[in-house]
Amino acid sequence: EEGRTTFGYRIDEIQFTASRPADFEEFWAKAKQTLSSIPLNAEEIFVKDMGSAEVSSYNISSASIPEEYDPAGKRVEKVKLFKLAFDSAGPRRMHGWLAVPDGKGPHPGLLVLPGAGCAQVPAPVEHARHGYVSLILQIHGMEVDQEKYETPEWYLKWKGGGPEEEYYYNVFLACVQAVNYLASRPDVDPNRLAVTGGSQGGMLTIVTAALCPNIKAAASSICAFSYWPYREWADSMNAKKSDGKDVASPPFDRQNPRQNVLSYFDPLNFAPMVKAPTLMSACLCDTPSPPTTVYAVYRGLGTEQKEICWSPGTDHELMFAFERRAWRWMEKYLAAKVPQ
Repeated sequence: EEGRTTFGYRIDEIQFTASRPADFEEFWAKAKQTLSSIPLNAEEIFVKDMGSAEVSSYNISSASIPEEYDPAGKRVEKVKLFKLAFDSAGPRRMHGWLAVPDGKGPHPGLLVLPGAGCAQVPAPVEHARHGYVSLILQIHGMEVDQEKYETPEWYLKWKGGGPEEEYYYNVFLACVQAVNYLASRPDVDPNRLAVTGGSQGGMLTIVTAALCPNIKAAASSICAFSYWPYREWADSMNAKKSDGKDVASPPFDRQNPRQNVLSYFDPLNFAPMVKAPTLMSACLCDTPSPPTTVYAVYRGLGTEQKEICWSPGTDHELMFAFERRAWRWMEKYLAAKVPQ
């Protein structure tokens, strides 16, 4: 490939294919009810205290981010790091890193959701340095610091059964349970909860904000796995080497088992349930998260307090200009304050 051009013409008038099941909200409300009978049984194992210099060093060595990319957002000089485990649907024992800022609190709580893959996830110590009790979830129910990981059999695959049998069914519920955990902590203000993530994490951010009305702010970067009718239609047109201009909008067939099941997991169908102020980003040369699909989710959001940031020349990149903007977004809607 020698080059690529993306353009938008009157994008606010794009007609997106409807695929939302009639029982969509009822289905997920019933799924959430299963969590009410599952106690958290949370276990926190203290790992260490980290000063600001160690957080900066960790950012480079283990988190693939600059040592201090948002100095204006620093709220504390010390954080505590824990390994966390709690019970969720499946039944599954979920694991994550928990980072707690210095100070009495109560602090805002932040759920950080990872991108696709099955590997170690970095501890959210930078998020804690910004003043948030921060939890990053290992979505596969594995320990956060294993030396070796094997990708689960049905991850990122269609299993062929009903929605309850699909891999992301329990993942979505685990995200809800993680929010329940944060809200249960005495050092967290339950009225100041937020969620963030990029790529797969951007998708899970939209889903979590939809399923958890107590979320007060969300930042979703390059939201992946969205607007499935478009994704499947575009793939088929590319295979045929067709420009697709003979079709008014991507087709959707409720009688097609695969398309029907995917519609229960499409972030586009969760978007109307999102009432929290939401910041999104899209890369205009993005292959895994085509800008059309990210914009479809943005257009569908059920909140008027929303904003999308465009990156014209990038392909599926997390951008630190957006990260800094996201911190200001959180501060605006959570009124995060320096702990006393």
